[in-house]
Amino acid sequence: MARPRKHGVMLPEHVHKVTAGGRAYYYWHPFRGTKHAVKPVRIPVDPDAPGFWTFIDTIRGGRTEKNTVAAMIAGYRKSPGYGALKPVSRRDYDRYLDLFEARLGAYAARDITAPVLLAMRDSLAGTPVTANHLLSVIRTLFAWGVPRGLATINPAREIEPLTIDSDGAEPWPLDLIRLALDHCRPEARMFVALAYYTGQRTADVLQMRLSSIVGQSILLTQQKTGKRLELPIHRDLRPFIEEAKRRGSMVLVPGPEGREMTTNQWRAMWTREMAKEPQAAIRKAGLSPHGLRKSAVVALLEAGCTVKEVASITGQSMQIIEHYGKRYDQRTTAERAMEKFENSAATILQMPAKASG
Repeated sequence: MARPRKHGVMLPEHVHKVTAGGRAYYYWHPFRGTKHAVKPVRIPVDPDAPGFWTFIDTIRGGRTEKNTVAAMIAGYRKSPGYGALKPVSRRDYDRYLDLFEARLGAYAARDITAPVLLAMRDSLAGTPVTANHLLSVIRTLFAWGVPRGLATINPAREIEPLTIDSDGAEPWPLDLIRLALDHCRPEARMFVALAYYTGQRTADVLQMRLSSIVGQSILLTQQKTGKRLELPIHRDLRPFIEEAKRRGSMVLVPGPEGREMTTNQWRAMWTREMAKEPQAAIRKAGLSPHGLRKSAVVALLEAGCTVKEVASITGQSMQIIEHYGKRYDQRTTAERAMEKFENSAATILQMPAKASG
């Protein structure tokens, strides 16, 4: 028997409302609280939306649906396109495919409409980067599935990404970089030094080993782009390299038992480190590890490097470097403009005071 909600809409049997963070979520969860309970399935839209009842009818009717979202994801993961992804990109895709499957895996792919995805996107408005990346992966998934008859339309094709007010990770102020280098545990301190003085992504820093050091350079192949780089070692990075040699760890940022850390292990370590004092000042400033890469770009530009020279270090495209350097360019241009302003003819304060009356 259906149960009334406060707003007068009747909830079907086995549908339960859960409130979290001031928002209501609905789950299909037969026999909840008993030994016969089944795994709950998240219903992606509110009971006021027409699609809600379509999903309920599908589940309650007991129809066997072969072309579910979960089945399409499983098929895509066996495809040549997925197999051709770089390992780091594949891990990124898996994160969002798992999220999509957790929310909508039980439903028929053909029933996933633009309003359903809009509701899911909006539920992630607090983390717009995650929402936009999820939509991008779903768009790719359906682009693979539609020609194979697993869905009729690509519901993510026309959905606009959420607007991100910030231009991404903020560069770290030099005083907070110094704070991290002075107070963090050895693994975190080594990460900060490598990220700042090489301008590399987290995944690429974690793969650096003593064997990566040849002469006065660090050799690496970027996981995301496949670019092979030979990075001269900055003089201020050399003491950290020597410290790693004394520790005898083959991995420069070692995890348990000296092994290379997974990104999840590293995130957990970083979160614990940023909860300490005085490192908490970094977390309170809203700074992320990726901001160290941006700091490296800004530092190289401030040192007078050309965009091409910066790209030779970071492995980024020139367009990305120009984007990262926007703040530097605006600030330095404004400083030059203000200097000219100050050096211009007599200022107002140097003018004779005008007699009153």
